[in-house]
Amino acid sequence: MLEEPDYEFDGYLCTSEGEKFLCDIRLWLPKETDADAAIEVVVIGEIGSSSALQGFVTLISEEAVDAAGLRFEAKGAYIRSSRSIAQKRRAGGTRLKFLHISSWTIEKGPVNKESSPEQTFDSVVIKLSALDYGIPKFFDTFTPQGNRTIEELDPPKLLSIRIASGDVKCEWHLQRYWEWSKTSRSKIIATAYTALSLCDASKRYTAATREELLRQVNDICLLLTLAARHRVFPHIITTSAHIHTTQKWLNPLQRQRATTEEEALGPLIAQTHIEDYFIHMSKWWSSLDLVKKDAIRLAIFAINPSTNSTLESNYIAKFSAFEGLVKRWGPKETSKLKLNLKAKTEAMLKLHSPRISGLWPLFDNTGGKSLYWIRNELAHGREVMRLAPGALSLANDHLHLWLEYTLLAIAGYSHQTHWDDWLSNEIPSQREQLKQISSMLERQATSPIDR
Repeated sequence: MLEEPDYEFDGYLCTSEGEKFLCDIRLWLPKETDADAAIEVVVIGEIGSSSALQGFVTLISEEAVDAAGLRFEAKGAYIRSSRSIAQKRRAGGTRLKFLHISSWTIEKGPVNKESSPEQTFDSVVIKLSALDYGIPKFFDTFTPQGNRTIEELDPPKLLSIRIASGDVKCEWHLQRYWEWSKTSRSKIIATAYTALSLCDASKRYTAATREELLRQVNDICLLLTLAARHRVFPHIITTSAHIHTTQKWLNPLQRQRATTEEEALGPLIAQTHIEDYFIHMSKWWSSLDLVKKDAIRLAIFAINPSTNSTLESNYIAKFSAFEGLVKRWGPKETSKLKLNLKAKTEAMLKLHSPRISGLWPLFDNTGGKSLYWIRNELAHGREVMRLAPGALSLANDHLHLWLEYTLLAIAGYSHQTHWDDWLSNEIPSQREQLKQISSMLERQATSPIDR
């Protein structure tokens, strides 16, 4: 790497068998919101291809480094390969390459021997993956001397997290933060990123609740993902207490990112309604058991995936997620009551009616084929090219909307389509196209050539 590392220090590589190897550690932190970090680790000494340098290990900073005010720990570090190298004036070493690191923590500040799990923090800030949804607009001004002024036009959105009774559990500001990095003597780069800032952090958060904090942030990102139609991930959790700062980086070498363009479909929830949306949805979410929460996650992740996939696999994933909702919110079967998927779905939608019309029918309808028929065709190996042109793309969009509006109906959220919701607003103009494609599929289904 050409650039100087952001951190360079001595450390230890610790194996699951309790072995400990002295090593040099160098870190390069990303300058952009969704860029990846990098790490270089050289184990000191002639170790070669030792079996100890394989699989999962932990990396920590050396004692003298800790005492100097920098503490580092990397968990879930998986070694991809190791290679012996020769080093000047040293006994050689082994350079490691890592396939994955679950997280690493960088703590800066004097060693506090009296710290305890009950220690409170002055601030908690969560840096998120790239997101413009809900962020105040801003304008900036410059002077010839290099001064820059940035002014936001609106206050940040307040995301109030409630429990089922309606009491406030905690509140977060969704806002823009800035970082400044100097790349040369004459060049400084300003990078904006979206973050969640915990209100009244000293009253709401202690080190004892660190894991609970991460679970809560993941839930907030889930609800944001549904509202924005754009997958949102937490990247860095920064906690500060007096002169101590701790940063926990999640998946630093391969940071999770959305696979879609954020504004391509428009947001599901109008940005002006995001605060009311969070009050309602967080109360509802806190009332669910773990099984129902998993069904909701599966549905939201199916329509906002984190990996690229084919149209066919994407469609199957969405339909599987919809079946999961039917299983959890549809009528329960008994020894006397046996219902097929269609009957269960109709019963669920009668109780939780999506507030949208004109969608491609889920099940068999007169004069055309349903979304369920397409699902079965794909499940049995039919290729997209064998379907009517444009059929699967249109079916994917309509199944996407079935999932979204069913989720809102299950949550009891009164949603109104807004001008910026491109996907929902396209439905009325697709009626004739939908009729034609459905009829073409009906003819294909009965044609011996197409079969």
